[in-house]
Amino acid sequence: GREVLGFVQWPNRGTILLQVAEGKPLRVSAGALAGLTPGTVLAVSPPVIDPKKRDPKEVIGYVKVGEKPTAYEAHVVPVDFERPSPTDPNKMEKVLAPKPEDLDDLCRCAIVARDYGEMRVKLLLPNDAAVKEAFAGVDKEVREMILPIPSEKDAEWVLKVVSPEVAVKEYGFKKGLTGDHVLLVRASGHAIDRDEEKLVAEQLAKTGQAPPRRVFGAYPVGNANQLTANLERDLQKVFKWQNVWKVAAGLVSETSGSSLGVTLETRRLKNEKDAKGELLRSGGAVPNKGHLGFVVKNGGKHDVWVVALWLDAELGIYEYEVLQVQAYQDGRLSSAQIDNGPDARGTEGLILFVFSQAVQRERPDFKFLSQSPLRVDEKLKRGDNMRGAPNSPFGDFVSKATLFHGERGPLKTEPTTPAVIVQTWF
Repeated sequence: GREVLGFVQWPNRGTILLQVAEGKPLRVSAGALAGLTPGTVLAVSPPVIDPKKRDPKEVIGYVKVGEKPTAYEAHVVPVDFERPSPTDPNKMEKVLAPKPEDLDDLCRCAIVARDYGEMRVKLLLPNDAAVKEAFAGVDKEVREMILPIPSEKDAEWVLKVVSPEVAVKEYGFKKGLTGDHVLLVRASGHAIDRDEEKLVAEQLAKTGQAPPRRVFGAYPVGNANQLTANLERDLQKVFKWQNVWKVAAGLVSETSGSSLGVTLETRRLKNEKDAKGELLRSGGAVPNKGHLGFVVKNGGKHDVWVVALWLDAELGIYEYEVLQVQAYQDGRLSSAQIDNGPDARGTEGLILFVFSQAVQRERPDFKFLSQSPLRVDEKLKRGDNMRGAPNSPFGDFVSKATLFHGERGPLKTEPTTPAVIVQTWF
């Protein structure tokens, strides 16, 4: 798994165990580093060695993660939970919270519903009347994707008003701009900026001078209507790009990077004719105009659908390819050439959604998540786009999380929920 937007490798999840001690709150042997968030629900099954001789597959009940899990453990409380009926999967049944006496030390736990918490984009707006007025004019649907934050240390993204002189001196513009501009940049020190921080440290060590901070968008302040249109266009792209990563990272944390026996092998190629290349670790550096090759290995017993989404450093999202890979066979995605602008450094990657063909019989379609890069005009068509979403709890959740307000709510793990594999590069 990977830290949400931080692209930091998680350790293998292993078995999550319930810890029961008289007079103490219930705890589980996993926390934030295993991807547990407040509100995440876990199914509880008997211990491996069970004095009560219960069926190992039995679900005794469900517990919910409380506030502020630590890195390695979390407090939990018994909770009611709705699940598909074992006799009729089309109907839901309510399972009441388990009684404390039914929960034993070292019961096994598995995530069944993940609460993704706050999904709105945390944005620091400048104390500038023109920008505030422009933001107020943004479509209400887009404004509801944004959570204004008062300080940069708590924000994910920042809008800054700069003069032409500052744009050249601090942000690397080669020519002075005409008039003040609003710049869209990542908040300094935020998790998604770690790869860039590493690059800055390396360049400082070599040259003694840091590279300029990357600018994702530069919008003239003078034209109020155009500023509103630019913010409306790009902020919703930030929202969708960020939440696609967030949902994928949450699901991949449950499977330690592979599931249904499927793995992804990514190789850095010398050129388009190179068939072998060298293995690329996730998060490794790839030069612009560099080539990548991808092999999907299905070591499982089920034929699978593999949907590959490409998320680039310019915040574009593309349905890269859809493959059928038979059990115990390999499939090859088309080779790719990284082709970003000279200043478009940053993290990008491939997300694989893996479905068993025994459950997902028709070809999956994830085009509803596609978007053009920042600064490329694109009209709001959210109602139309949602028509392509999978007809399942996963499809409904990911649509709301990426197309609308980032509504808070649990994603329940069911047979129609895909396994996810993530490969990133910088």
